[in-house]
Amino acid sequence: MRALSRKEEGGPSDAVVLQAIIAGETESLGLLFDRYAQDVMRYARRLAPHEDADDVVQETFMRVLQIARSYEPRSSSARAWLIGVCHAVIRERRRSFARFRRAISNFGREPRDGVVRQEPSGDVARALALLPEEKRALVVMADVLGFSTREVSEALGVPEGTVGSRLHHVRKELRATLGGDHG
Repeated sequence: MRALSRKEEGGPSDAVVLQAIIAGETESLGLLFDRYAQDVMRYARRLAPHEDADDVVQETFMRVLQIARSYEPRSSSARAWLIGVCHAVIRERRRSFARFRRAISNFGREPRDGVVRQEPSGDVARALALLPEEKRALVVMADVLGFSTREVSEALGVPEGTVGSRLHHVRKELRATLGGDHG
């Protein structure tokens, strides 16, 4: 119960810290982090893929900045509330990754293609991670977010034809990396 010992040393209660965060004192987030980051990390490591745990913890505490107003002090500790926030982050990441995997698995699947690919979940993420940021941005906009060629063009400030060409090449590169297209 690290949090109680900190309070006994004269530190502010969790409710006071969260009120400070609501008031815009973002440096107060550090106190909350110091109190509960280890607990949130232990939870994240048990429920999220181990390699994602650090990102989940970071996202959990960043989310606190957005939703601090939703905290209702039912006890002297915000620990359970933070674990709930962490749980929501993990659940959202799982859903997002599932949508992402479905989108990635459809790369280049045109009726004339005739090649059916079923990538293991980890391979798709690794292949995408290997792409340079500019190529990854194209894929995420077009195939994950569902942007039209025109929307991608507007977002990146390049002609629509360039977007189409680049998407064709990056999808071909991903298929090759994933073993679905060797030509």
